[in-house]
Amino acid sequence: MSSPEFTKLIQKAEQGDPIAQFQIGKLYETGSEHVVQDVQLAFQWYLKAAEHGQRDAQNSVGDAYYHGRGTEQNQQKAVEWFTKSANNGSACGQYSLGWLYNTGRGVNRDVLKARELWTNAASQGHDEARADLETMVSK
Repeated sequence: MSSPEFTKLIQKAEQGDPIAQFQIGKLYETGSEHVVQDVQLAFQWYLKAAEHGQRDAQNSVGDAYYHGRGTEQNQQKAVEWFTKSANNGSACGQYSLGWLYNTGRGVNRDVLKARELWTNAASQGHDEARADLETMVSK
């Protein structure tokens, strides 16, 4: 992404465009030629997009809280954001929440709920959900 493209994306994000906010978050999370990696800024942009209902940003906020990346670690907040993301139809959110239910981290373990969430994610083409479902069925 060129510097002028990044500037234009920042302008859209600052005007409240949740897709642009999510994209800025991704750029700060990974860093690029024109963007120095900054996980705290990434979290801030993800949170703005998530609060505007951007479902993949909601998953990224959940992931940040779960791992304590760019913010304090907080499993309860991770569960809340993964749930919002999953309920909004994000395959990534469904996978993440399913993983929590399968392992019992932050929620009561519920393998049936995990299977339901992973089935929904897999139906949207989420490869990890598909693989984990196959592993679950073969046990």
